[in-house]
Amino acid sequence: MKTKILLVFMICVILVSSTGVGHTQLISPSPISSQLPAEILAGLIGKYIAMMQQYEYLVSQGQNPDIALSLRISASLDVSSLGLEGQDIIDPTLLNISKMVFWINTNIFARQSNAFAVNLNGSFGNIKILGTDRTTILVSYDEGIYTSIPLNSIIDTTTGLLPIDIGNDIPMSVEELQQLTLLLLAGISSFDTEYEGLMPTPKGMAHVVKMTPIAGMTLTMWILDKTWDLCKIEFLDIKESILASINIDKIDFVASVPDFEFVVDTSSLTAIKYDDMITLLGLKVLSVAISGVPVVSDLYTSSPQVVQGQKIDIISNAFDSQDKESDLIPLFEYKSPDGEWASLDAEYVGTAPLGHWKASFLALPDEQSGLYSFRVSYTDSLGNTSASFELADAVRVIAIPPRVVSTSPVNQATDVPNSSIIAITFNQKMNEESVISSFSLVDATGQPVTGTFEWSGNTFTFKPSQLLNYSQIYVAKVLASAKAYNGASLDANRNGIAEGSPKDDLDIRFKVELYPTIALDLQRTGKDILKGDVFTAKVMAENMPELGKFSFEIKFNPAVLQVCKVENVSFANWRPRPKDIGEYDIWSPILVDNKNGKITIAVSKTRDTGISGTGMLASIMFNAVAVGETSVSFDNALLANIIGNSIQFGLRDLKVLVLNFAVYDINKDGIVNILDFVEMKADSNADVNGDKVIDILDIIASMGLERDPSIWDVNGDGIVDIQDFIIVRTQNGVSADANGDGVVDILDVVYVLSGSSASPLMEPLTNALGASFPNPCNPESWIPFKLAESSDVVIKIYNSIGQLVKTIDLGYKNSGNYASRENAAYWDGMNEYGERVPSGVYFYNIKAGNFSATKKMIVLK
Repeated sequence: MKTKILLVFMICVILVSSTGVGHTQLISPSPISSQLPAEILAGLIGKYIAMMQQYEYLVSQGQNPDIALSLRISASLDVSSLGLEGQDIIDPTLLNISKMVFWINTNIFARQSNAFAVNLNGSFGNIKILGTDRTTILVSYDEGIYTSIPLNSIIDTTTGLLPIDIGNDIPMSVEELQQLTLLLLAGISSFDTEYEGLMPTPKGMAHVVKMTPIAGMTLTMWILDKTWDLCKIEFLDIKESILASINIDKIDFVASVPDFEFVVDTSSLTAIKYDDMITLLGLKVLSVAISGVPVVSDLYTSSPQVVQGQKIDIISNAFDSQDKESDLIPLFEYKSPDGEWASLDAEYVGTAPLGHWKASFLALPDEQSGLYSFRVSYTDSLGNTSASFELADAVRVIAIPPRVVSTSPVNQATDVPNSSIIAITFNQKMNEESVISSFSLVDATGQPVTGTFEWSGNTFTFKPSQLLNYSQIYVAKVLASAKAYNGASLDANRNGIAEGSPKDDLDIRFKVELYPTIALDLQRTGKDILKGDVFTAKVMAENMPELGKFSFEIKFNPAVLQVCKVENVSFANWRPRPKDIGEYDIWSPILVDNKNGKITIAVSKTRDTGISGTGMLASIMFNAVAVGETSVSFDNALLANIIGNSIQFGLRDLKVLVLNFAVYDINKDGIVNILDFVEMKADSNADVNGDKVIDILDIIASMGLERDPSIWDVNGDGIVDIQDFIIVRTQNGVSADANGDGVVDILDVVYVLSGSSASPLMEPLTNALGASFPNPCNPESWIPFKLAESSDVVIKIYNSIGQLVKTIDLGYKNSGNYASRENAAYWDGMNEYGERVPSGVYFYNIKAGNFSATKKMIVLK
């Protein structure tokens, strides 16, 4: 009875996989929520019932759906146990063979009008059976023959070979099937059943249920997770030495089968007798048994897709009649979309007598993306090789979009050398032509820059054909159409997705260094140059790009100026610093010609790597020998880099005015005092404050400052004079010699007052950075500050992540209070590229001599 129930159950479950039935038609819980074998099998049969109900409903509505079944059968049989003695259709030679293996790909089609077609292709050749309720045509295409036999003869012959009578046990309606289901579940409950978990199959993960109806016999079924499709059945009878595997590709009760499947064109075929056809088929079986060629049972992958850098398993089962299946030599291969077949290492992972093998496929980062095919074949110890089993386009390799690792220059870089090349490094091998075609470099006007391209590994470089223009903004761009070698497009925004332009376009915006300049600057003293004064001029090199050598002449009017001394300045403070200054600085003797007004300065070598940036080259001490104006200018200047190429540069000359008297010495008596103020006010009332006394208070009043004498009389002696000024400056820790001329006099008062809108005598003269106003700003802002001593002032503005946004170079400023819109630092809300900055928090830093301070401002649009 158990054997009968098992056979009927196998017939049922083979028919219960369909693509046309939804989950709502199932009659038991999903396998996802249950791992009990009985519930899984009950749900499987329930799906078959639902399919039958759907089929009968369509027929009742006048439709004629077809039925289609596709499966692959592979088996290993002990031929000696089949009782073949005395069978006329079997050649006697077969009686000496104990084991045979075979495979058959089967397609079965059925039509409502009782027509059916069976296509068999495998170890026994290419065979077709086409039948109706009256007759059947059996065709062997390999031999070009066919035969016609009554269908009842086949049924009688087939059922006669079975050990049981199944005529009354096959369910022919939904009601009969429902009754049979209860019997099957009752029978299954008496079997030893085991749930072996989820395992991969050609169609995905499946629940594996193993049943043991009797000792030595097992039936294992693979039921797809979520869909309840039965995708594989494996039958093992140890006693009878039978191992069979059925891989079910499709069963569809509502299919639409093409009409040509139910037609056989016999015009090119030869008709033979039925008995002759059976004899021929017997010879085919004999040939398969004698050849002993291994058989591939199946081939599938652990996943239908894999991301580059990850791996999946390729799994196959095989049978052999000569050797143990574990002794077979497997050949696993894969093929990329545009590549050739390549082998994979495989290992035996089965348990006898199953020939279970596994290989791993690693999708390397530079593998081509797309659909990959796989195939396998086996060779036994005698050299017999099975037919290849191929899975075409079975696995999709998903490419990892390429990303940019680094760029040179970096985005928003400033002071980029004008000889720079553009270098972009990617994280994987790129399609070089696609990168080149997607690259562009344009200047601020949109004009493209031409150049040459090179590759080194994953790094792409572009060398402009000409030097970049100084102080110019450039934009290097790589469009998202740039592709990796694997075909994936650029992921410039690094979100893991190739989204195309403009989201994944790479932009590198940078500003070329300022124009190299050789300049002459006065060492500021805060006073006029008078006849007889000695002063110093600095020779500056600004924005130098790897300066390797230089030479120039400095010309002046010898009737006005004479050179006292020229000192060269070592490059010790330049970057990079040399290990031994004397080793690198090769100066020619400095020549001074006071007769003709010329200085010659030359350096034949700075250092091996050159000097870059800004620094002083020399200092020149002049003596003002006469009143007059003269230019101090460069002539015959030459600059070259470390390889001897000329450097483009500009010149900034100096004009010197030598006076006989100071600017404030109105009466030309050589002394600046209150009498000069009286002289200046000769055409008006010098008693500005109206106290009938002309003194320092009138100077203060003339500048519009506080007139109350008590405020200015710091020492309380009843007189506001230079002594009060000295006390205030001393108390604040700064020199009373505000203008730095070596004398504390009324000029220092004027010097300080000219830089202040309040009372510099009463307010402490300390370094300070004030709060910007307005704050928040939109977009312009003023930044107030105080200087205790005169110095160069630079204000830098940074965004919230510390990136430099704007540099405001205020130049040389006298000590004083810079707090009004007229004299405070001004920021227009733009960055270095003339672009308006976005809303957010910004930090501004002041650098004046040794003083540095930072405060916060908010830009709010």
